Amino acid sequence: MAVQAVPFAAQSYQARSVALDAQRCVNFYAECAPTDAKSPVAAWGCPGMVAFAQCGAGPVQGMCMMGGVLYVVSGQALYQVDADGSSVELGTCFVTGPVSMDTNGVELVWVDGESGWFYSAAGGVRQIVDPNFYPADNVVYFDTYFVFNRSGTQEFFLSPQAGVVPFDGTMFASKEATADPLLAIVNTHEQLLLFGAARTEVWYDAGNAPPAFPFQRFDGAFIQRGIAGPHAHCQEDNTVFFLGDDGMFYRLNGFQPMRISTHATEGAWQAYPRMRDARCFSYTFGGHKFVTLLFPGAPASWVYDVATGLWHERESWTGCGADSSIGRWRGNNAVMAYDRILVGDCLTGTVGQLNGAVYTELGATMRGLLAAPPVHDARRRVFMRRFELDVETGVGLPAGPRTMQVPYQPAGALMVTPGALARAGAPAGTPASIANLLVNLWTCLPGGGPVGGVLIGNAGPGDGEPSDGGPGDGGPGFSILLVNDPAASARIVVTAADVVGNPVVAASYACAGWDGWTNVQMSLSPATRMLQLYVDGVALVPASVNWASCAPVGNPAARPWWIGPSTGTAGAAGVVSDPAFGGHTAGTGAGWSNVSLQPDRCGNMISQSGGTINAVSPAGAVAWTLAPGTVQADVLGVAPQVTMSSFSVKAARCCCRAGTWPWG
Repeated sequence: MAVQAVPFAAQSYQARSVALDAQRCVNFYAECAPTDAKSPVAAWGCPGMVAFAQCGAGPVQGMCMMGGVLYVVSGQALYQVDADGSSVELGTCFVTGPVSMDTNGVELVWVDGESGWFYSAAGGVRQIVDPNFYPADNVVYFDTYFVFNRSGTQEFFLSPQAGVVPFDGTMFASKEATADPLLAIVNTHEQLLLFGAARTEVWYDAGNAPPAFPFQRFDGAFIQRGIAGPHAHCQEDNTVFFLGDDGMFYRLNGFQPMRISTHATEGAWQAYPRMRDARCFSYTFGGHKFVTLLFPGAPASWVYDVATGLWHERESWTGCGADSSIGRWRGNNAVMAYDRILVGDCLTGTVGQLNGAVYTELGATMRGLLAAPPVHDARRRVFMRRFELDVETGVGLPAGPRTMQVPYQPAGALMVTPGALARAGAPAGTPASIANLLVNLWTCLPGGGPVGGVLIGNAGPGDGEPSDGGPGDGGPGFSILLVNDPAASARIVVTAADVVGNPVVAASYACAGWDGWTNVQMSLSPATRMLQLYVDGVALVPASVNWASCAPVGNPAARPWWIGPSTGTAGAAGVVSDPAFGGHTAGTGAGWSNVSLQPDRCGNMISQSGGTINAVSPAGAVAWTLAPGTVQADVLGVAPQVTMSSFSVKAARCCCRAGTWPWG
């Protein structure tokens, strides 16, 4: 029997009858392949999102570039976000929802339908309290003026030239051809589009000198279509996209609106409780220009791919469970800044960065759904003895070998002396420079006493002490410092340097604390300037991160890889926890012989007998045994009488992309 190609899902098109068409494409998008490719169409997963900057508690209501710097309205404040991801609050602004923002290069203005605000480096954040200013939904900068619509009316008004205040009460006009209210204003191709609830007018700068109103209506240029809401528009691909008052999505071709939505998408949208709250924004990823249509009230997110003309859906989850869906994509807005695609989060004040090598969104699980159209043979049923689906799985991170997973036991043990585990040099087979580094470890840091911590890696930020070959010496390599400081917030510090010791990245993170055993995962890819840190599966947002270069991380062959305790500063020795070994009473039935215990995470006591490390239950039974040469523990620190050269410790299950981390 000949092989028959079956069309698979490439778009979201669920007809009223699924027998006709039931396609769904959630968190996937289609891409047309060359004619000689294996398949004419490929379905790619949508990019993940990593934290770039933190701007208060959020949500992120608007973002705008001014003078090469990103400004973010998040929660009730304006923030400045720099290229290294650091942010600073510039001032308070009381907004109630999504904002429209624009700039004249010196002053930044934003409105939310109820109030207006502006910022300049000289004057800071100020509210517009001029008696001739009115609540506005939209603001655009056009030929030296800020142009505002007056909410709920047909009027629009202007700021003074080359400034924001004071307003002239005579500088206003009305959308006059029809009586519907003016909802939105767009500056495109040196013309103003005045979108009404039912019709759209075109205005231009006639060059009228003050006190005359400078703009006039373009006679004969009239669009017989209105807009669904104040924020239901965006500009992309050299034109304007908008959701029409009739529930259809349009792309302007000159002054002619061209319908690009489908019957299926329109049917879904019209079933939502409202469309007036729709928002529209765009971004470009991998050569695809994506126009996102967001319905917060539904909630739902739809995306139009300009390259293919197909629609797909976006959806986000806040946790690992399927019931944690928020119904829509968490992206509230997007901007291209610092050579990155940055997205404002609707749940928090995080500004995220899209990354195709990441498969989570700010630490939360991403899920995808592909539902194929009905398969038939000239409307007849098709019987298949075999179905083959070509899917690429398990590719891991790019630019490096896959990471091996090695079973290990026990689940965890504590480091009890101010010593360190080390191997004589870099793990066998690892390259001199590491393009992608992945570290996964469990650790248990005590609280309620002096500072406790652990330092991991083959280099560090430099401790100012004489060189001892340890990770506090700085130089090529990386270090991860985990600290439980009762006098300050628990924290994590990550540093990395290239093969000659020049800095690559330095970042610090606040952490809620270390309550019992904690899982820490770090992913570092200098080429994409991606640094992710997870604690117990939750992504942390850096308190500070400074990228110095995109060079790989140095890994000199002779430089030891260490795990050692720390008092919270690189290279300083300190006791993580100090109970002594208990007596070894396995098999006697007497149980533990003293009260100075060193339990593992399961409550067993760590002890030693004849060079073998045992874990003994309170009843005296041996829970597990670690013979010399076979030890593979999480973080295993030992009493002075245990010789670590007898053991091959896979400490913290840490590995680099070039292979596993065997300890000798």
